[in-house]
Amino acid sequence: MLFQQLFFRIPVLILLLFSAQLSAQGEATLLFLRIPPSPAINGIGRAGVALPGSESFAMHYNPAHLGYMSREQNLAFQFYPVKTDWLPRFNLSNLYFDASAGHIGYDFGNHSSRLPLSLGVGFIRSRINYGENIQTDVNGNEIARFRSAESYSGVAMGASYGTNVNVSVGFTIKGIESQLSPLQTDNSDGRVETTATDVGILLNVPILKFREDRINPDTGKPRGLQPYASISLGYAMTNIGGRVSYVEGRQSDPIPRTAELGYAFSGGFELRTGVVSLKAMDFVWSVESSDIMVNSEDQEYKSGLLGDIGIFSNLIALDGDGLADVYYGFRVDMLEFFQVSFGSFGGPGWSGQETFGIGVRSLGFFKLLAMASGNRSLSALANKFDIQFFRSEVLEPADHPLTGTTEKSVMLTIRNISF
Repeated sequence: MLFQQLFFRIPVLILLLFSAQLSAQGEATLLFLRIPPSPAINGIGRAGVALPGSESFAMHYNPAHLGYMSREQNLAFQFYPVKTDWLPRFNLSNLYFDASAGHIGYDFGNHSSRLPLSLGVGFIRSRINYGENIQTDVNGNEIARFRSAESYSGVAMGASYGTNVNVSVGFTIKGIESQLSPLQTDNSDGRVETTATDVGILLNVPILKFREDRINPDTGKPRGLQPYASISLGYAMTNIGGRVSYVEGRQSDPIPRTAELGYAFSGGFELRTGVVSLKAMDFVWSVESSDIMVNSEDQEYKSGLLGDIGIFSNLIALDGDGLADVYYGFRVDMLEFFQVSFGSFGGPGWSGQETFGIGVRSLGFFKLLAMASGNRSLSALANKFDIQFFRSEVLEPADHPLTGTTEKSVMLTIRNISF
């Protein structure tokens, strides 16, 4: 009875965090695994499974991004400069979310056009702290205070192949820990440890490239503004694992195995000079649908690869009132220096959330300086090092617990190194 007084008080908070998103998708535990860490992707409505990645956190949405990023990024580390206050509307100072990630990669196509292959290895860590909890006896008398938290650490590998049409694949293996109670009994210690795997694939196809007749005959290099456009398709199955139980002998619960499918369009204009190549304007439209692969009736895992994701209803009509969640958003990147994004996500039984994000990069700043001065050293600096800052916020609806949740990240990158 003492264990029940202690242990079942904490899930009330957890249900407040997540149950609105799961009302029609089945029941699962370890739901913190679905918290998306990337401010850049969260600003575009969390639609990240098919959006070609440029940051370490992208592997959370689809581990195939790791191979794609390794075509240009050799070493990167991304982190939260400050912890994210989770559910800030409730003023719970000890309830926070934190994450970090990093990766190393190399493009072997730098040595031979016959081997357009890039490989990457990365790590990702995520933790949510539920704050201080009170242990009581059956009469409600305080016995002790303790802190509860859940976290995971993952190791990922990714590969990407192709020059024009590009195919990337990846996987992540996670070690997961949930500590909801310090109380130890003969059949429980209030703690769960388990593992899970993410797998993903990403296809990127260019649909518009610069014309050969736009090449300067004197220099042999492209000149002026060059239009470009591409479409990408992404699929991931995340949190593939078994079932867990906090109390021995009681019913075990599935973890939130999730199918994710999406597409993204990107296009814009690239300005090429004799010194630098700069994306003057870049436009992105990204759409994703996901379904937790757990039946609500019997809490057994669903079969198949898509669950209840509807190709037309969810991915085309953007209808989140069916059986799967829908995420979509739009982003504008100006001069590879400043970006702004807008998005929305929603699902069955809960209202759509509006998101907003901004980002700043040193990449475009140094390219602009190089272009203005003609200094090739600045151009080399821009192509080798990049510092990025991203911020996102959930804006609406006003009465939702997530509204006001703000995430910030910093990323340091070394790029385009060949040996």
